[in-house]
Amino acid sequence: MTSTHRPGELSKELEYNERQGTEETLDAIKKLLAKETKVSAGGTQKGLSIGATVVVLTIPALATSAEIYVRTASIVFLRDGTDPTATAGFQADPGDIILLNSRDELEKFKAIRQGGTSATVDVEYAKMVSQ
Repeated sequence: MTSTHRPGELSKELEYNERQGTEETLDAIKKLLAKETKVSAGGTQKGLSIGATVVVLTIPALATSAEIYVRTASIVFLRDGTDPTATAGFQADPGDIILLNSRDELEKFKAIRQGGTSATVDVEYAKMVSQ
């Protein structure tokens, strides 16, 4: 059960103890987050062509995320394993960056060109490592 208190409702000692507990919890969370960092997964796909048929990614074994830079023409993509069409999915235009934040999203990502012109994208893969 969670309780809330207004300042001054508790003794000074109890208020101090609650504040210390919160600060210690935040410090512990910060330490846990600092133990992992994102680094290259050792693979890229530069100049990947997105045409009239659905394209999937070639994912390095250890990759857990990716950044996809749309270069030349609009694409339509989905990250749930469903095949997109030129009119069904999320549109990304030249200059947009698509972030894939899990292995599941990498494996289920599919894209197709949006119009009559094939697109080119660059993909950079990353993984999380302990420090």
